[in-house]
Amino acid sequence: MKKVSVIVPVYNSEKVLERCISSILAQTYNNIEIILVNDGSTDNSGDICNSYSKKNKRICVIHQENMGVSAARNSGILHAAGDYVQFVDSDDYIDRNMTETLVNALEKSSASVVICGYKLIDLLNGNIYYVAPKKVGFYKLEQFLGILDYLFPTWLNSPCNKMYTARILRDYSIMYPEEIDLGEDLLFNLNVIRRSSRFQVIPDCLYNYVKYGNNTLTSKPRKNLYDIGKMKFEKLMSLYKDRDYYANQIDNLERYYSSKILDYILYTANSHDWKEYKSFCNKARIIKADEILKKRFNSIEVFSLQDKLVKYLTGKNMFFLIFMFSKMKLLIKDKMPNIFKFLKNKFGAKKKDLFRDKLGLSVENDETRCYS
Repeated sequence: MKKVSVIVPVYNSEKVLERCISSILAQTYNNIEIILVNDGSTDNSGDICNSYSKKNKRICVIHQENMGVSAARNSGILHAAGDYVQFVDSDDYIDRNMTETLVNALEKSSASVVICGYKLIDLLNGNIYYVAPKKVGFYKLEQFLGILDYLFPTWLNSPCNKMYTARILRDYSIMYPEEIDLGEDLLFNLNVIRRSSRFQVIPDCLYNYVKYGNNTLTSKPRKNLYDIGKMKFEKLMSLYKDRDYYANQIDNLERYYSSKILDYILYTANSHDWKEYKSFCNKARIIKADEILKKRFNSIEVFSLQDKLVKYLTGKNMFFLIFMFSKMKLLIKDKMPNIFKFLKNKFGAKKKDLFRDKLGLSVENDETRCYS
């Protein structure tokens, strides 16, 4: 029985950490080592890690200064002694059979990485969304590139719905980029794909991603969001270099990226204060000059009233009005949260329904499942 190294980056998660660790200890696959990387927590997370390691020899604890989730995962990789590597975030948890199912999938197919579905547990409304890929099976690299546009971003980006052969990570020194704090997951996975030739995709929803609140990019305004998004897109598209026969996949990825650029413009407005209005307008002009956006602008599909407004104003170079809309939206959110919630539900519903329809998500209205 081969060993699995389960790496858990930990930062200030004392309220939910025990649930995470307990779910790993309860795995039906016994030959595991659990590497808890305490990334400079200021709460009791470090003490909880130490307590568990004293009770169970399978648990190893690493304490380090706060350097971010990428550095924490990298520390785990360097200490991993297993044949396979699995990642779990400390505020999430996994099904009892996740590790065993992923190991069986890897060994059956001799793949370098296996991808599974996950459950999105929304604590705000009590819903559980089963996010299961439909294009499942064994794929060699050329075949896998043919479904990459389908997997991206829903099943491709995160490392937590995957298991990797440790050999791939060690032989090619694949690590998380520590110089960025957004998109590092995708870059890590793209490096794995470049070095792999065999992939397995299974439909089982084994990972439980817990959504505690409004975990959107707007909660942490970033002036460089467009630059990060463009870099990720270019890295993704580099997999198709000199592979012109993937025209449909390239077309789908370009359509996705061009629609995201409209979001980047609004997010960029959110990240600039009133004194930085001119800076925002200059940045918006740079974003609008994006070659993919110019190529795709007229064909971008928009569904919500907000998206329609941003697209129209961008097309007319009315960046001041986008800036004003952004500030008005943030003001309402801060001063009149109930009205903001009403407007968000009214004008964002189409987008949410479209997302569910596209992925084929099933929903359970059973709040007890959120805490099982």
